[in-house]
Amino acid sequence: MERKAGYSSSALSAAASGDRLPSLALTKAYVGACGGDQEAWTITWNALRADLDNKTHDGQAPGRRPPRVRLNRRVLRFSALLVALGVTGAATLGLFREGVLFQPAASTAGETKRGRPPGAAFNAVAGPSCPRDTTRSVRIEGMSGRNGWKDARSSGWTGAGCKDSFLFSELAYDARAETQARNAFQWRFTTGLRGPRQCTLMVYVPKSGLAGQRVWYTVRDGFDEEARTVGEFTLDQRVWQGRWVSAPVPLIVTSGLVTVEITDTGRDNTTGNQAMAAGPVRLSCP
Repeated sequence: MERKAGYSSSALSAAASGDRLPSLALTKAYVGACGGDQEAWTITWNALRADLDNKTHDGQAPGRRPPRVRLNRRVLRFSALLVALGVTGAATLGLFREGVLFQPAASTAGETKRGRPPGAAFNAVAGPSCPRDTTRSVRIEGMSGRNGWKDARSSGWTGAGCKDSFLFSELAYDARAETQARNAFQWRFTTGLRGPRQCTLMVYVPKSGLAGQRVWYTVRDGFDEEARTVGEFTLDQRVWQGRWVSAPVPLIVTSGLVTVEITDTGRDNTTGNQAMAAGPVRLSCP
């Protein structure tokens, strides 16, 4: 990142620290190194700079500035977005080791039984065998007949009202086919929260040999396919069977609607004996 940005690691770290608003030049270099939209970030930076200047001088005696905490709230939000951009870009490019990308959640089961995690304004678990209401639901797209999503039992987890079952897809890739089969599964959350929120996502991998593929997860800020992607990561389900896993990227969502999606096209199942599983997923937002 130093080579791409042309700044030292200490300068880049300071830009995302939240202590103060970084310069526009440093911000653009950071964003460019992460593959972000420099023009969009320039607009955001200018708006924040103008807002901070207005707050500094509006109604203040000469030489005075608002309390430091009021300034830091805006700068911290800007810095959190920078961090999210950097981590998402690195994860998408596969720059992390698998052991770093995913850390097991040691006490997830206990927290679920006790209820909402401390400080969470929104907390819900969605899944194919979990309760569905105005805050959590699922959407299933599958090939008809034997190639669609199939029911299985013994997921190994039954918290939050979920039953001991899950769905799996086991499409096999056919290089000769003109149109490839496609099974997609979505977890949908309606948080009811306004404004940017840094949410956390956890995925439970069913305790079954049917969870046997490396699966790509996409998280979007909305229910439409055109909604902004706020996170992408891979999870090798064979490694994490029977465990909750934390997503490796912070999710900055603004719309109050969150979609988590996985898709099976059979490309990782050329032998025809591997499946991907869809079980419970938890979203928590402060």
